[in-house]
Amino acid sequence: MSRTVFDVIMSAVVVVVLLVAGGLLTRGHSFANSNVHDQLAQQQIFFPPRAAFAHPKAGSEPNNARLATLKQTIFTGTTLRGLLLTAYAFSPIGSVMYWGAIASFILAAVMAGLVGIGLWHARRTAVDTQMLSVTRPAAS
Repeated sequence: MSRTVFDVIMSAVVVVVLLVAGGLLTRGHSFANSNVHDQLAQQQIFFPPRAAFAHPKAGSEPNNARLATLKQTIFTGTTLRGLLLTAYAFSPIGSVMYWGAIASFILAAVMAGLVGIGLWHARRTAVDTQMLSVTRPAAS
């Protein structure tokens, strides 16, 4: 394979791979962010401001009926907390995908510039120039 053909093929392949990666990462970011928002909005769940937790009120000593209700509330709350934390975990994943997509698109632009330089170089390189020249020792 000639050096010119190799330069053109590899440059184009890298640009395509980076563009596809950027597109997939952008799609992942969009899905993660919209999915978390939609799930929380459907159940009318919101996160109170930090000031709401500044001064909690101390409760009184519950009787047995209140203790059973409290047990059920704690169980439900703990389960909901686990589900919400799982849903919230998608937000950082989406952020990582977003920045990965930006990096991928930037690298694709850089590679596209390098492809242009490679094509310019390919036009200036002789057609018979080989990529790997093997020099054989002279026979004695």
